[in-house]
Amino acid sequence: MEFAPLTSQNGESHRLRYPIMESAFAGDRMVPYSEIMLREALRLRDKCRPDTVVDIQDEFANYAWACIIGSYLGRDVDFPYSVGKRVVAYLRLHMMLQFLPGTRLLASLPLPTLTKGERASKALDDRIYAAIRRAREDPSHDGHDVVSHFVRAGEQGIVDWTFANDRAIRDEVLVLCGYVDGPIGALTLAVYYLGMNPAVRDRLEQEVDEVVGGRPIDVADFDRLTYTQAFCRELLRIDPPTYVSLPKVTAEDVVLGGYFIPKGTLMHSAPKVVGHRAEYWDKPDEFRPERWLDDPRAGCPPCPAHSYVPFGSGPHTCIGGGLATRMIVYGVATLAQRLRLDPQSDRIPEVSNVGATVLGRTPVAVKERR
Repeated sequence: MEFAPLTSQNGESHRLRYPIMESAFAGDRMVPYSEIMLREALRLRDKCRPDTVVDIQDEFANYAWACIIGSYLGRDVDFPYSVGKRVVAYLRLHMMLQFLPGTRLLASLPLPTLTKGERASKALDDRIYAAIRRAREDPSHDGHDVVSHFVRAGEQGIVDWTFANDRAIRDEVLVLCGYVDGPIGALTLAVYYLGMNPAVRDRLEQEVDEVVGGRPIDVADFDRLTYTQAFCRELLRIDPPTYVSLPKVTAEDVVLGGYFIPKGTLMHSAPKVVGHRAEYWDKPDEFRPERWLDDPRAGCPPCPAHSYVPFGSGPHTCIGGGLATRMIVYGVATLAQRLRLDPQSDRIPEVSNVGATVLGRTPVAVKERR
């Protein structure tokens, strides 16, 4: 299977495609996505019953996947994560094979992961193509999903470039679904950092109590949950979604850190490395969300430019970074309203150095906040 998503585009092709992708996650379009996240966060909280032990990564996987499917295909579309995780594994392996030299033959072999994943991706294809048809043929559909934006943005005058055909839209949406590991991993680690930092947990719970109280969290509460946002930023600094970003080719000769890098060199950046450099951060190994509130410019990184890059930077910044951030903030805040999740281990789970997958089981005891 060949993909031509935004993540693999460069030069003029990337320049043309980027506006339609960026506008899908900009401005008021985030409101209906946020409503879906809040709906799924309540479902997540209901599933985490007090006085039980749950594998929290499994619960966050279902939550994050439901948020993504609802935002991309429509709030009424259902596609279980039990099938979706095969699609994610398939996409991850396939993309690795595409980037490694001499492995295209392997991608064509009937490997078990590829075979099961391809069957699962065909099931997801049916949902994606149905969403495309609805956006194109049903004028009564509200269009509050990514697929509808891809279909209608050109005729609505939002962008000058549109996808050539339905297959191109399907490719882009399918690959976007593959990035669900990022929020799953971040949410899972969030529980451990809260458990290991009681003062941080107390302050976050206090903010949720003061801002929200006992009512359901509203979309507008995102901007009011300033400490919870700071917690999210600190989480993504100390454990970003990926250790190493996708490779990029240098557009010109450049000198970095005293090293000459010629034009055309294949380069990786390492978000986790720069997030832990002592020359950029005060006490970089301390988990301290307050560092994001010390600057009078609220939310500005307390570091030099380009040393906080959990979602990349420049024209290849992850366009779904804002979506993932809201997913984390809404999920953590909704749980903190009523529950406290105590990890059954005092060690941070190991994270795969390929992707953002948390390895092993992640049992937590669910307790009701009194």
